[in-house]
Amino acid sequence: MSNPIGYLPPPQTAEQKPPRPPKPIAIRTKSKAEREAAAWIESINPLRGLSIERAQLIFDAARRGNDVRLQSVYANMEEADPTLLICAERRSGALVDLDWTVRPKQAGRVRGFDEGLAREQCALLEAAYGEAEEANLFPAIEHLASAFFRGHAHLVPHFSADGLGIKGFEPLDTWNVCRDILTSQWYWNPAASETTDFHTLAPIGPGEMVSLVRSRHVDYPAMAIYLRNALGEKAWGKFLERFGVPPVIIIMPELSDPNNTPAYMEAARDVADGGSGALPYGSQVTYAHEARGTNPFKEFLEHQQQLVVLMATGGMLTSLTGATGIGQGATQAHEETWRMIVRRDASAIATALNRTVTDALLDRAFPCLLY
Repeated sequence: MSNPIGYLPPPQTAEQKPPRPPKPIAIRTKSKAEREAAAWIESINPLRGLSIERAQLIFDAARRGNDVRLQSVYANMEEADPTLLICAERRSGALVDLDWTVRPKQAGRVRGFDEGLAREQCALLEAAYGEAEEANLFPAIEHLASAFFRGHAHLVPHFSADGLGIKGFEPLDTWNVCRDILTSQWYWNPAASETTDFHTLAPIGPGEMVSLVRSRHVDYPAMAIYLRNALGEKAWGKFLERFGVPPVIIIMPELSDPNNTPAYMEAARDVADGGSGALPYGSQVTYAHEARGTNPFKEFLEHQQQLVVLMATGGMLTSLTGATGIGQGATQAHEETWRMIVRRDASAIATALNRTVTDALLDRAFPCLLY
């Protein structure tokens, strides 16, 4: 992650002092009543009984600006679906494996570039983000990375008393914020209310939180795949019940007493359930193997998994579990695609931090700076 800087403020006088960081107004510690009101979001399983029709209603509510239930579905879906869980872990893990740096903009791209001043600003930011790294910078980056799957993610930066350092970041649950789609204004929703009457919520002011928003995110199409996958699993279970164990047919001996038919039927059921026993001489036991038919579900479920992996990592299902195939063209192409995804993710997160945290630090360190 990089932080290009090219600001050129006038020299500060001895009388100038950096202002103290503003105190958050909207985002605050939840009251007991708000915590109790929001407890429902973590006490229910939104995936139970989820159908295409119900999912459409949840999407419609999200389009009106309140995605409380949608974010709850996303979070639980990532935990319940192994393929989606692995993809999310890979995306966030790849970012944590990277190092971060602060660097100035190229001199030729900034009018009146002052190299000495740029070095001073870089030193300030190196110290501030270094302090944040000692706290929870990388967990905060992982939290922001969830926006690539859920659509948005938010952090509250905690600055030092003088406003020139970063004491750490506080991750926010996505169901505690909502946005007016007409004005793009974010609101603090501590009780996780499903209201779209934003006048009842506190607006979140500029600089109060770091936000990463992605209009195209993985969980949106993955939710439809998850539902199709669940439907396939259910149908597969019925298939196994019917054809998984081949039916057993017992041929009674010739001229057997019809009154013994119930006993033969019971013996057939015992054999089908894995039991054993004795039958009169001349009885025949056969298994209806040809009645099992073909199994279409394995290919169907693998196709759904491949769609999720393709969206999340740019590769196929074998890229998570198969051999690396070092030196082969397909593997090299996937690795390059993966590097492009990670670079883009890192750039998006760096931009989100710069627009809120970096700008605030430089504003306080250089109060005469004009943008």
